[in-house]
Amino acid sequence: MKRISLDIFRIGKTKDERKTRFEQSNEDRVNMNFKRLQQAIEEVNTEKAESGDTYTKAEADTLLSAKANSADVVPKSGGTFTGDVAFDGVLDITQRRCYATLSSAGWYRIIQYNAIANNDALGLNGRIFDIRIVRRYAQTNNEVHKITLLNPYNSFRFVDESSASNNNLITKIRATYNSTTHVMYIDVYYNASSTNNIAAFFDMYSAMEVSQSRCVSVAFDAVADAPSGETVLTTYDFNANYYPGSASTLNYTVLAEW
Repeated sequence: MKRISLDIFRIGKTKDERKTRFEQSNEDRVNMNFKRLQQAIEEVNTEKAESGDTYTKAEADTLLSAKANSADVVPKSGGTFTGDVAFDGVLDITQRRCYATLSSAGWYRIIQYNAIANNDALGLNGRIFDIRIVRRYAQTNNEVHKITLLNPYNSFRFVDESSASNNNLITKIRATYNSTTHVMYIDVYYNASSTNNIAAFFDMYSAMEVSQSRCVSVAFDAVADAPSGETVLTTYDFNANYYPGSASTLNYTVLAEW
């Protein structure tokens, strides 16, 4: 009699309503893992960054993977995000910025592009570098610059987007190239002996995907006026105050064919 009652119960249910205990358990497990994954992404994106936790790429990847399967992962504490962090296309933090305190005149390196061959270094795939340079008012009133380097193959031109200076101490910018190592660099010239804080930020665009590790910031390393083994590709003299449509004349020197 019990079996007949059970069969009648099953007949009265739709297919979706007749889930086995295993099917329901598996669905619950998937939903729980998805919620944990969402929680992990949210923590890595917001709470952990705000609270000052530190993750290398490997640690962040491990954290995200573990958080999707366990509620007991303890995050590493202290510091801030460093280097490049990527979670299978979910989050991508690129370290393309550098800071320094300068106190002597000279050229300082801010960008390094590690090409795979000479043609790549010279712009075979086309490149655009968007660069921002900001100096703090420490001992000398400050300045800000927005400039772009355009690089079709074997041609290089700096185009000043805008500049505003109370005192113009960052007077020049240049691109150089080492044909032996296939590396291209971008340097700025600091024309002062006073101590001031300076920062540089940049993004690079290319027709082909470029690994983040091949295009990196350099923390204002001092370099010679004529770096050994390098060719100066182009140099630009900053206008103290310039914006599109202003009366200022753009000053640029193109040493490679345009």
